[in-house]
Amino acid sequence: MTFTGLTAVQGQGGSDSLNALAYSDGLELTGSDNQLLAGALTFEGIFSSTTALLTGSSGDDLFTITGTNTLNTANIDFSGLNNVNAGLGSDSLVALDLVSLTGNSKEAVTRGIRFSEIDSVTGGSLAGSDNADRFEITGLNALMANDIAFNGISSVDAAGGIDTVN
Repeated sequence: MTFTGLTAVQGQGGSDSLNALAYSDGLELTGSDNQLLAGALTFEGIFSSTTALLTGSSGDDLFTITGTNTLNTANIDFSGLNNVNAGLGSDSLVALDLVSLTGNSKEAVTRGIRFSEIDSVTGGSLAGSDNADRFEITGLNALMANDIAFNGISSVDAAGGIDTVN
């Protein structure tokens, strides 16, 4: 079955799921719960989705890691994720365990997912990159590193590179 000219797909109750692994452009959050964009096509009433690439909305997004390559955001459980571009807004990540810096500003990896444009991380432990990372202590179990605010961090391993601590 082929559809053309669609602009929206509305889930009608239940636990509607969207498998977008074959869609290489990935999915995008809209800022509304249970709603996604795939290009110009809006999906509403979605509770779970499989995609390799996710882009955040233009607002503030909260990404909560739930397992390897899985997270919850906008009341949607995502699986199969490799990359999340948090996008605009003040975007936060809740980690389960190790978060590793990549050496790039606002970029980190945890549980198999590379996050870019992330503004803050809560929980877990922190590993530096092989590059020259800059760590600035901001409070108890809190610091800034590579333009990301970390809170509730259990430990820091600066790793390689010539790192700076302030």
